[in-house]
This record gives sequence, structure tokens and C-alpha cells, in this order.
Amino acid sequence: MITLYGHVPAWGIPDLSPFVTKIDCYLRMTGTPYQLVMGALTTAPKGKLPYIEDGAITVADSSFILDYLRQLDDDRLDRHLTPKERAVALLFWRLMDESFYWSLVQARYRRDEDFKLYDPLWGQFYGDLSDAARTAAIQAARDRLLLEFYQSGRGRLSLAEAEQIGRRELDCIVTYLGDQPYLLGAQPTTADAAVHAFLQGLIYVPFDLRSAESCRRQGPGGRPRTRHSRRSCSCRRYSPLPSPRRSGARRARPRRPPALRRRVPCDIRRSPRSSPSRATA
Repeated sequence: MITLYGHVPAWGIPDLSPFVTKIDCYLRMTGTPYQLVMGALTTAPKGKLPYIEDGAITVADSSFILDYLRQLDDDRLDRHLTPKERAVALLFWRLMDESFYWSLVQARYRRDEDFKLYDPLWGQFYGDLSDAARTAAIQAARDRLLLEFYQSGRGRLSLAEAEQIGRRELDCIVTYLGDQPYLLGAQPTTADAAVHAFLQGLIYVPFDLRSAESCRRQGPGGRPRTRHSRRSCSCRRYSPLPSPRRSGARRARPRRPPALRRRVPCDIRRSPRSSPSRATA
């Protein structure tokens, strides 16, 4: 069985990291047996999560994990796509990973009042450390993410300017989706897994974000977006979702959809942990 190493569940979402959540979603979508466990940054191959273990094989980085899983299941989600559609799927994957990701970083790390809501989750992740060591590890994680945020160029913008970029990316997703059940037609693909994971991290969280409210309520040009936002998260049957207006940060054990509960064993366990190292989003 494949073991997926992540952080901790948050707000009813399988993991606080969208990179872990999209691999979790992919495994649910393909019906691959797996277990989700709490990892440790000190033992992660690249000093970040997620990574997977499949017997003696270890694969790190969500993009390489996807490549490995596609080989295992004969590219179950994307094998029906044309070369052009595969290119579009990869563009959606990169859009969420390399650009929209910074919208989530701003939401969680930039303002002190938002990080106070996020801080307890890192407290759980570093729960076996002393109070002083845990505080230092959490602050180091925030400082590093804010430095990367600034170096990306997004952190040099004002809050409103950075949110505007995120809203434009959301509009692109909704416009491309249109009236299709999934981004690339009648069947879910890897693009849907990526978009779904990142939108969970935007909508189903306690942070006060204009882009999140825009995603819930309004589409391009001010049109109602309720139907579109449901469709852009159309993979929800593969992943447990809380109420969109849920607030507060608490640990919750992910619940598997009834259709997958018997054939996809997934649980949350703690792996051995040593001293803190680099923390990743």
C-alpha cells in the first residue's frame, strides 16, 4: 500500500497543504489504496512534504509523485486526453502550483490576525516539541514563507494588488470551465485534482479574503458564481468538504466518501519525529 506523508488535517480538509491534498484527491479519484500519515520535515527526502513510499520506493515532490502514480495506474485519469488537452492539464497544474499558491500564502502568513488562526495547526504539527522549540519552529516557518513570498514578486505588491491577481486567475478557471462538468470535459482529470485542492484551501478556511468570497458568490463580470464554484470543485465527491462558512481552526480526522470507504483505506497516523527543520506550505 502507498503511504502518503503530509502535515495535519485542517478545517475538514485532508491536509493543510494543497500539495498534499491534491495527491490525496488523485488517489481517491483513481481508487488507489493508500494511507495518509503525518510526516516529519527532518526525514522528508527534500525537506518538504508531501512524499510517498511504495514499498522500497520513495518519491518526493508532488509533480514527480503524480508521474509515478500515473505509471502505476496506466494514466487512468488522463489517458483519454489528446496531446493538446494534456498540455492544458499541465498548464492548470502549474497555474495552481506556481502562481495561485501565493494567494494562499498571503491568506495564511502575511497578516498577523490571519496567522493567529493558522498558528495552531503548526502547533499540532510540532506538537512533540517543547513550548520554546515549537514557538521557534513556527516563527521560522512563517519567516521563510514570507521571504519566499517576497522573492516571488507577489509579496512586493499590496494586499489588494496580490488579491486582484488571484481573482483574475479564478476568473480564468471559471471561464474555461464554462458549462462542462469538469475542466476538460465529461471526465475528471489531473487538472481537476489540482484546482480542487487549491480551491479547498481558499474557500473552506476561516480567513477573510475577498477572492474567497468572489469564488463563492460571483463569476466573471459580476455574474452569480454559485453554480460555477460548485463545478470548479466538482471533484468534491472524492474528498470530504466542510461547510464553506465554517470558521475556526481545529484538527479533524478526514472522512472518506461512502463510495470509497471500503476500497480506499486511508488513516492519519503520526510518524517518528525529530527536531524541526524547514517547514513547507
